[in-house]
Amino acid sequence: MRDSTPEKYALPISWVWSTIAEIALQVITGNTPSKKDDSNYGGDIPFVKPPELLDRPVYDSVDKLSKKGSKSARILPKHSVLVSCIGILGKTGLNKIPIGFNQQINAIIFPAYLNPFFGFYYAQTSYLKQWMTKLASATTLPIVNKSKFESIPIPLPPLPEQHRIVAKIEELFTRLDAGIKSLKNAQAQLKRYRQSVLKAAVEGRLTAEWREQGKDEYEPADKQLKCILKERRERWEAEQLAKYKSKGKKPPRNWQDKYKEPTPPNTTNLPELPEGWIWCTCDQLTIKIVDGTHHTPKYTEQGIPFISVKDVRDNKIYFNACKYISEEEHIRLTQRCFPQKGDVLITKSGTIGRTAVVDRHHEFSLFVSVALLKRCSEAIYSKYLKLFLDGYIQSINIQQSIKGGLIKNLHLEDLRIVPLRLVPEREQKEIVKKVDQLYSIIEKTDLLIKSELKRAQSLRQTILKRAFDGKLVSQDPNDLPASVLLKRIKAEEAKYKKSKQMEIL
Repeated sequence: MRDSTPEKYALPISWVWSTIAEIALQVITGNTPSKKDDSNYGGDIPFVKPPELLDRPVYDSVDKLSKKGSKSARILPKHSVLVSCIGILGKTGLNKIPIGFNQQINAIIFPAYLNPFFGFYYAQTSYLKQWMTKLASATTLPIVNKSKFESIPIPLPPLPEQHRIVAKIEELFTRLDAGIKSLKNAQAQLKRYRQSVLKAAVEGRLTAEWREQGKDEYEPADKQLKCILKERRERWEAEQLAKYKSKGKKPPRNWQDKYKEPTPPNTTNLPELPEGWIWCTCDQLTIKIVDGTHHTPKYTEQGIPFISVKDVRDNKIYFNACKYISEEEHIRLTQRCFPQKGDVLITKSGTIGRTAVVDRHHEFSLFVSVALLKRCSEAIYSKYLKLFLDGYIQSINIQQSIKGGLIKNLHLEDLRIVPLRLVPEREQKEIVKKVDQLYSIIEKTDLLIKSELKRAQSLRQTILKRAFDGKLVSQDPNDLPASVLLKRIKAEEAKYKKSKQMEIL
C-alpha cells in the first residue's frame, strides 16, 4: 500500500497492529495426496491450486478429492482465507465450502471475533504483497514459508468496524465490477467489429460504392493477373540467369522449361466475387513461399535477431524479446530464406495465422514456425496481401482445416494453394486505406478501454488502502477497542488449540 519497503503506519485510536499469527486460530500449509493412487481423486471435495485463486470466493475446482483422498489432505472449514506463497505470491481466495489445497498455499482459519472477509480483503492489498516479497527466500522460485507468513503485520480494527469496512468495500467493488464488465463487453464488441470490417473488406462490400463510382476507369483483375504471371516468370528467369552467371556457367538448353507454373485456384464451392475481381492463389502472387530454418541454431547474446512464432503478434514483428544468432549463421540461413522490406510473414506452427508486413529494412532470420511470402510484383501491395490472408484465416476453422494433432501446422504446400481474391491495383489501395482508417479508430478505442481497465485496478487498490488505513468508514467511539478484541481472540485461539490436541489424543 505504500513504498517497496513496507512499514507500519499510524492507525486510528481504536485500532491496533497485530500479526497474522496473533489474529488467526490457525495457519495451515496445504499438501497433495498421492497422485499415484487414483482412488484419492474423483470425488466431490474441491482440491484448490494457485491458478484457481482469483481474489474471489472459491466454490469449486478442476480437481476433486475422494473421501479417501480427503483423509490424507488438509481440509479447510468454510470462510478460510487462502494465499499463494510459492511462485506467484499473493493470489487469494476465500472458500465457501470445505476444500483441500496444495502445498503452494497457506490458509488462515479466523476466529469468531474477526470477520473473515476483512482478512480476505486485507490479503489482496499491495501492502501484504510487499511484505511477502520482502520475506520471500532469495531463490529462483520465491517462497514464503509458514512462519514468515505468520509474521506479516495486519491492522486490526474493532469488530463492528470490520463489518462496516467489509460492507463498504463490497458496495464499492460491486460498482467497480459492473464498470469493468461493461468495459470488457465493449472490448468484445470491438473485436467483433474488427472482424466484421475485415470480412466486409475481403468480400468487397467495404469498397462497393467506390467501385460503382469508378467503374468506367476500372481495369478488371483478370488482365492484371496476366501481367503479374508474366512478371513472375520474368523474375524467375532473371534469378536463374544470375545464378548461372555467379557460378561462371552458361545456361543449358531448355533451361526455361524448368519453370514451374504456379498452382491456379480450385474455385469449386468458392463464393461469387464482385465484378472485376477474380480468384487466385498465394502461389500465383508470390515468387517464393518459404519457412525459416528447420534446425535450432546456436543462440548468441547479441547479433542478428532470430524471429519465431512468439515474436509475430498484433500485426507486428517484435524484436524486443527475440533470440539472436551470429552474422555467419544469418548469412547461411538467408541463402534459403531472406526477409526483406515488403515481404509478408505468417505464423504456421502452434499459433497459426498471425501476420505481419516487413515494413522496414531490418536484417533478421526466421525459425520454421514462421513462413515468408515474397511478392512477385509491385502491383501486389503488401498490406493487401496481408489483409486478404487475414480474411482467409478468419474464414476457416483452424482446428478442422489445418493439419496436425496437438500442435497444428500450416504446411507450405497448403499455403501455396490458399485461395485469395485478386483485386485491381487501384482498389487494393482503397481497401487498405479504408481498413487502416477503421482499424485506427478501433485501436484508439481499445487503448482507451485498456487505460480505463488499468485505472479500475488502481482504484481497487485505492479502496483497499483507504479501508486498511482506517479512512473508508467512520469510527464509532462506542465500539469495543481492538486491543480488547485481540485478548478475546487469544483466548479463543487457546481453546481452539486445546480442542485440536484433544482430537489427536
